[in-house]
Order: sequence, then structure tokens, then C-alpha cells
Amino acid sequence: EMTSSLVGSEMCIRDRNKVYTEKWPDIETYVKENVVKFITGNRALSEWDVYVDTLKQMGIEEVVAVKQAWYDRTQEVMQ
Repeated sequence: EMTSSLVGSEMCIRDRNKVYTEKWPDIETYVKENVVKFITGNRALSEWDVYVDTLKQMGIEEVVAVKQAWYDRTQEVMQ
């Protein structure tokens, strides 16, 4: 599974950056558009699971794993 491989030390920074830069812009746009729709009632809360599934299909778990690895590395350096 891609998500578990992202957190391993084997994935180089360039690969992490590539995952992030390829996936995040579309995810960010999708989130911004849909949060507004949910808040304004233009998208029913009953569609929440579809929204989450779409985020997963877009690679949100990989992006979160990359950001977590960046955070963890920052914490290691700071100690």
C-alpha cells in the first residue's frame, strides 16, 4: 500500500514532494469548493461519505502521510 510506504525512511524527499505537488492542488480545490457547499446547504450532509471517499480516491491519505513525514522529520531535527 502506498500510504504505508510513504512513512518509511526509504522514500526520498523528492518522491514525497512529487506526491504532494501532484495531488494537493486538486484536493485543496475540491475541499474548498465542497466545504462551502456543505455549509451553505448546497450539498446535503448525507453526501458526506461520498465526499470522503472521493478525497481518498484523490490521494488524501498519501498527502497526509507525506505531511506527517515532514512534520516528524522537523521534530527530529529540532531535538
